[in-house]
Amino acid sequence: MKSRFKTAGIATFGVLALAACSGVSAEAEMEAFDQGYEEGYEVGYEEGYQEGHTDGYSMAERELLANGIDDDDDLEEAANGDEIDAEAIQVNILEIFEPDEAEALIADENPYNEPPEEGHRYLMMRVSVTNNTPEPLTPWDLTFEAEGPEAVVYRAGCMMAVLPSPSLSDIVSISTGGTQEGHVCFEMREADALAEGERSLYVSTWDGREVEFIEE
Repeated sequence: MKSRFKTAGIATFGVLALAACSGVSAEAEMEAFDQGYEEGYEVGYEEGYQEGHTDGYSMAERELLANGIDDDDDLEEAANGDEIDAEAIQVNILEIFEPDEAEALIADENPYNEPPEEGHRYLMMRVSVTNNTPEPLTPWDLTFEAEGPEAVVYRAGCMMAVLPSPSLSDIVSISTGGTQEGHVCFEMREADALAEGERSLYVSTWDGREVEFIEE
């Protein structure tokens, strides 16, 4: 499904989810770099060291890009022979419920659910979370925040409402390699909640574990 969020933030997902880790080994990356560097250096040596060095790096960079390494930091890590961290928490937006639909679903879930504060609207989404880190993950380890065109940052949580099942906050723990899904809700100013295509969503962890976004 095409998400209606813009890409932004520490670990974010937006109009399209960010790609998962390439899975290319550091050894393969280093081999591509060395081969490109050596070939470029030999081709350009007669025209001067600097030109040969530049040609070599450019060829190596193209090899790495062909292997799916397209981030500047990842290119630098690969060039230095460093491992690119594949132990990340993967988050995917499965479905977005705009305010009219979100409020109807929340009202139907529990007769005691209260509507949003005056001037605010509920925005809800269903997400999946995969834990690829060595330690168990709880929903409370993750912080979901949304921002609209009025530049106000909202933390997930519709405090006066019980969310439709499954709610992400009801999950006890996600073991290494496990995937769970659930609903996340925001209570936002009406202008921000209705700003389809102009909202950004941020996800981070309190302990600094890496978060990536995948597209299914």
